[in-house]
Amino acid sequence: EQQGAMDMVLNYDAAQKQVANLPYYFTNDAQLTLPTWLGPEVYANVQNNGWDRLSSELTPGTTAALGFKLPILKDLMIDKRRAAIKQSRVAINSSIQERLLLLNELLYDALYAYWNWTQQYAQLNIANNIVSTNVSRIDMVKKQYKQGERAAIDTLDAFNQLQSMRYVQTAIYQNYLEACYNLGNYLFINDSTNIVPDLNLIPDSNWQTTTNNLLLLADTAMNSLALHPKIKSYSLKGDMLEIDKRLKRQNLLPKLDLKYNLINKITPTITNSYLLDNYNYGIGFNLPLQRRAAKGAYEAVKLKIQQNNYAMQNETVMLNNKIRTAYNDMVQSYNQINLLSNIFDNSLKLLSAEETRFQLGESSLFVINSRENKVLESNLKLMEARAKFYKHTVSYKFAKAQLVTPN
Repeated sequence: EQQGAMDMVLNYDAAQKQVANLPYYFTNDAQLTLPTWLGPEVYANVQNNGWDRLSSELTPGTTAALGFKLPILKDLMIDKRRAAIKQSRVAINSSIQERLLLLNELLYDALYAYWNWTQQYAQLNIANNIVSTNVSRIDMVKKQYKQGERAAIDTLDAFNQLQSMRYVQTAIYQNYLEACYNLGNYLFINDSTNIVPDLNLIPDSNWQTTTNNLLLLADTAMNSLALHPKIKSYSLKGDMLEIDKRLKRQNLLPKLDLKYNLINKITPTITNSYLLDNYNYGIGFNLPLQRRAAKGAYEAVKLKIQQNNYAMQNETVMLNNKIRTAYNDMVQSYNQINLLSNIFDNSLKLLSAEETRFQLGESSLFVINSRENKVLESNLKLMEARAKFYKHTVSYKFAKAQLVTPN
């Protein structure tokens, strides 16, 4: 849009005066103006003037002129047209940074929804497996009761444990459905058809074995923070303010313009070429004595630049802290995964040993149920910790604006 500031402009003015049927004058003036990037305006002009009372400043008949207007002081280095074009170029880059921020935010929400769905899917499989185990156990206990090997209270104990596991299963299933619908907000086929994941859609099977590799790839180096879209946006805003500052500084200068035209008189029989002795020129000078408006505008833009620099420094500190926090969360999550993995493995071994003792008649269902509850609790927490690690990884990349990078 701002490129139109350098477009050629065609002007046409016509006037005629007649009083009591007496002709006074008529004028026709057509002019084509061409702005240039260096400041001067070049223009071509054709006039057709006549009648008896024509002003002495105007030339009777048809004349053509070719001339220029050159600013000597104000608007020589930069003017509104050139400032608008330079700012528009900066604004294009600024819009690219805003687009990157929006895409990073969108992908962050989508990935967060994905890892939440992955967690719920894994926990639902755990709950389904443990419910199946309890169904088999209660069938076994019932057979042993009928054979006189178990007391009736053992069947009640097994049934109560099965009900507890089914309750856990339904709660996890509800969370899984919510995660499916949330993830479905970001799943599309052919860029238009929205889909909602179901049990036939499963996450990547390697997601539980790549945590160490991801942690090794992460770092807290801040040397690339200058390329962060937020910081670049502040930097580009500073560039636009600097352009505005240069323009406001021009308003402090007096305005001195030089105009020069080569004139050609056109007659029915002779068309003269442009000669050095057919010309007109002029000088225009303007200087506000107090210049209060110009001084105020110049000081205001200097304050805006200072404010923008402070805002960029503050944003840099905040981004550094967010990146460090996200990285520390990744490290702590990885440590929790190792701890919970050990807890789960040990709980599983204790449950297996207790089941062996139960088969030998040296243990009870109460102890087995207690061990099983610990296995379920530690396994669910382990899946949650693994999913949290990936969520923190997403938060880390989001803080560095690296989920989506410019082409």
